[in-house]
Amino acid sequence: TELPTALRPGFNFAGWWTAKDGGFKVDTTTKVPLLTTGHTLYAQWIDLSAYTYEITNNCAMITGYSGSEEDVVIPELLEDYPTTRISVGAFSGNDTIKSVIIPSSVTSIGSGAFADGSSLTRVFFTGLPPELDNNDLFQNTPCVVHFLSGTSGWGNVYGGSVTAVWTCMTNFDGNGGTPSYATSNYSAGVGYGELPTASRAGYTFAG
Repeated sequence: TELPTALRPGFNFAGWWTAKDGGFKVDTTTKVPLLTTGHTLYAQWIDLSAYTYEITNNCAMITGYSGSEEDVVIPELLEDYPTTRISVGAFSGNDTIKSVIIPSSVTSIGSGAFADGSSLTRVFFTGLPPELDNNDLFQNTPCVVHFLSGTSGWGNVYGGSVTAVWTCMTNFDGNGGTPSYATSNYSAGVGYGELPTASRAGYTFAG
């Protein structure tokens, strides 16, 4: 079953989500929830006005960023062209950004693209490691590079920063009952695997 697309001038459509901000992204493989009433999915957007970029050979290259977001999700598409490169110094010297998610469409990153960002502590890659001009990508930043479990090519260091598998700490709320454990750290982008059970007097745990 297909999902609709959405249009908004000056923005890239970032997909359908379970909340206006945050939440979980929904695609054609996501299971429809077992609800007796309808539910709403929300379009999320990426503001393109914060980016300067060039289109060459049907590919987009980001050359600069003027936004004020602390958590930046780099668009996979710019004007419907895939974002394949982040240019030299494109995000350098930005002391506001705390985290960046870089899409799998990006295949190369220029020298010092994220250098000298004093607040940048987390960078997340959704695909294989892009080719680097050199290893000063994160020079003078305190960041750790996170990658998805199962993606190849990642060493212990990338762009001058240490690497780690992208994980997500999950809290379990018993909602009146008691879970067999309250928290667990899971690898992002893959199935949960084992989940806790829960108990509550007079009730059967429904999941």
